Amino acid sequence: MNRQSSFVDAFDFGNASLIDHLESMMHRAYQGSGYCLIEHGQMVGEVAAQIAEALEYPFTSVNRIDPIRLAGRFHDIGKVMLEEEIRLRTGGQSRQELLKFQAHPVLGAEILRDLGVNRFIVDAVLFHQVHFAGGGYPRCFFSGEAIPLIARIIGVADFFVSGTEDHGDRPGEDAAVVWKELLERRGTWFDPAVVDAFSRTPRFKVAIGFNQPRLALNPDRSFPLGA
Repeated sequence: MNRQSSFVDAFDFGNASLIDHLESMMHRAYQGSGYCLIEHGQMVGEVAAQIAEALEYPFTSVNRIDPIRLAGRFHDIGKVMLEEEIRLRTGGQSRQELLKFQAHPVLGAEILRDLGVNRFIVDAVLFHQVHFAGGGYPRCFFSGEAIPLIARIIGVADFFVSGTEDHGDRPGEDAAVVWKELLERRGTWFDPAVVDAFSRTPRFKVAIGFNQPRLALNPDRSFPLGA
């Protein structure tokens, strides 16, 4: 199987029962909490797809964007394996609780790997919290463009969506505030090319507005996939 077909076959698109099974797990884990992990995943997947298109990411035609959307849709699936008090807490965690929470990318990757999901999506789930300049979680010994590009895309999409959405009784931040935080982390937490691409998406234009100053981009710059 060549690289292109392995990306296209990253998920069995005909297997609606598998998708239903994963979303059922997500629904049960957050039922009654006031937070919908399914809606969060769908939004992250859509923003990630828009970023990929802005980057002119390979295989983003109508019939090939789905793996990126699915990676976003299930990037937090590992949270269903966390203890309820850790899964639902929105702040004030002890160090031990934080370390348990930070295991969710590994747990999510294991769930998807055990179900036979392709490495393209598994790696997106596993590495979406790894920082571009090093750090983040899970702890690993690479950074920058060694992080799979799909994970770098999901990381930016997740940060923006998480920052702007409500979490139970805690309202989301204004989109302009979250954008400012993204810019502050550009080059440290997040790939500058991916942050810049987000500023060219329809989601950005709707959330931030058309009159915000745009980043000065170098149109000749190329972005190796690293995926």
